[in-house]
Amino acid sequence: MKKKKLYIGIISVCVVCAVVIGTTLAFLTDSEKVVNTFTVGDFDITLTEPHWNDGKPDDPKTPDTDESVPGDGSNLTPGSTKIKDPIVTAAINSGYIRYVVTIIDKNTTITDPENPGKTIDNPNYDKIITDKERLDLILGTLYYDDTYNAAATPPTSKLLPDTRYSKDFLSSFDSYNTKEFTQDQKLSRDGKYYYNRMTVLKEGESCVLFTNVAVPEEYTSEMLKKMGSYQIVIHADGIQSENFKSADEAFAVLNDELSESKPAND
Repeated sequence: MKKKKLYIGIISVCVVCAVVIGTTLAFLTDSEKVVNTFTVGDFDITLTEPHWNDGKPDDPKTPDTDESVPGDGSNLTPGSTKIKDPIVTAAINSGYIRYVVTIIDKNTTITDPENPGKTIDNPNYDKIITDKERLDLILGTLYYDDTYNAAATPPTSKLLPDTRYSKDFLSSFDSYNTKEFTQDQKLSRDGKYYYNRMTVLKEGESCVLFTNVAVPEEYTSEMLKKMGSYQIVIHADGIQSENFKSADEAFAVLNDELSESKPAND
């Protein structure tokens, strides 16, 4: 996922009620005709990972025809450290930002529970991981470094790529940017996590949820086997901040709008 551009269609609902873009509204009084023309403001955010290399992973459906190229997430080992920096920028106007982090199972096979010596197709392939032990290991590799500077060349960070770090050293870093974001406990569930930015992201400004993937050097082969193959999907939502008194009010509207549009089985 190199770049994802989101146009938030709910802005017209939040900012101006009952306005149809491109039309003129006529309000009639008893004595005269008053005509007002309204323009609905645009809100545009971008989501990029400038220093994460996706590579070209194998397609399990056509393994014999693939020409895979390793990416930053390929073949992680104890001590592996990479920059993973999902950056949201408010390109047009200002607003409140939410990250949604979903962890997807990419194991194509699992051990047959009825015959431990054999494997079977994974029934949970491409679905959200709910195994808490596995999730704890995966989440234990995500970190936020508040000294990270994406604009520097190369980007500056205390967590240097391809450098080994102990679990004790990594414990001094938060798992996400707690200075700007709060995890929404009501919406979050095992395998899918919501993080709200409680202050307005102004036009032209950027924010980042976390900055690194770092596998503690104490992780054992059994831990890595338990983690298996997985995918971290990062989604960003935004709502224009104008006309909202607080972040809570804005996110309440965002929740209502998105709940009406999402699939019933989400």
